[in-house]
Amino acid sequence: MFILSLGVVIFVTALGGALLVRGVSESHVSGRVRDLTSALHIADAGLDQAVNNLRTPSVADDVLQGTFSSGSFDILSVTNVGSQTYQVTARGTAGSEQRT
Repeated sequence: MFILSLGVVIFVTALGGALLVRGVSESHVSGRVRDLTSALHIADAGLDQAVNNLRTPSVADDVLQGTFSSGSFDILSVTNVGSQTYQVTARGTAGSEQRT
């Protein structure tokens, strides 16, 4: 009976350890997804700022970087590709993640 009880305790301990490792891993993955999503939204804010820059006639007041509580954006390039058509590249950073 002692051997059976010891086997059950070892099995339950191993199962608890596996669940703990999975929980920590899921927490890490969800934090990374949160940062990637935030970085994408911040890069989108950079695109909005680039549109505002294009709408103003003065280059002197163009904003090329911005900072929020959750991250920052950089407008990397604005290229005229045709008649009033522009290609804009912006990078958003949140935590350790970046999206372009």
